[in-house]
Amino acid sequence: MDFFTSDTHYHHRRIPEYCSGSRGQFLLGPGQEPDIAGMNRALVQAWNEVVGDDDTVYHLGDFQMRMKTEDPRDILKQLRGRRKVLVLGNHDLIWGRAAPGQPKAPDIKATTAFWLAAGWDEVHEALIYHDSLGVGVVLAHEPRPCQDTDEYGIRLCGHVHDSWGRVRSNGVPIINVGVDVSPGLRPMTLQQLLHRDPGPYLELDEVADTSH
Repeated sequence: MDFFTSDTHYHHRRIPEYCSGSRGQFLLGPGQEPDIAGMNRALVQAWNEVVGDDDTVYHLGDFQMRMKTEDPRDILKQLRGRRKVLVLGNHDLIWGRAAPGQPKAPDIKATTAFWLAAGWDEVHEALIYHDSLGVGVVLAHEPRPCQDTDEYGIRLCGHVHDSWGRVRSNGVPIINVGVDVSPGLRPMTLQQLLHRDPGPYLELDEVADTSH
């Protein structure tokens, strides 16, 4: 079975404050550091409650923070699944040195090598996933406006945390797979995602972005 998730933000000390609706239980009170170890354990438990040893998980970016001080292998080795695929988010990137007068740019080669060494089976900037009926699904970290001629029927994204669950762009559904809008912080299947949010779709250009 295939599952989708994103924006776990392991080791991120501010994320319980930013996403208090889904992670507020890890805030311990004024003047106290949030329970990040407890949050990490809860995220691992939520993953392992639904993912089996023969399953595949697509993580749509922002796996963890503090990449220089916290070894991602410590988390990854706890997560079930036969195959784990990372679609890079903005917080997963390793940035290269900038030429004089030029802005920094991500070093995709170094970034990919880092995450493969950490234990991911595949690493991509974006990916086309085909469901059981052969429908193409775009997997990317950030939601992007779709064109009238978009050839893919569905887009999955992360990045926006609890800002919204699903929107449309030029008629194309864009579904947020992030843990902060998923029941119990759990990864979900495509069919679960398609039926998760009742009510009409909003338009992408009508919603706010509270990414972190």
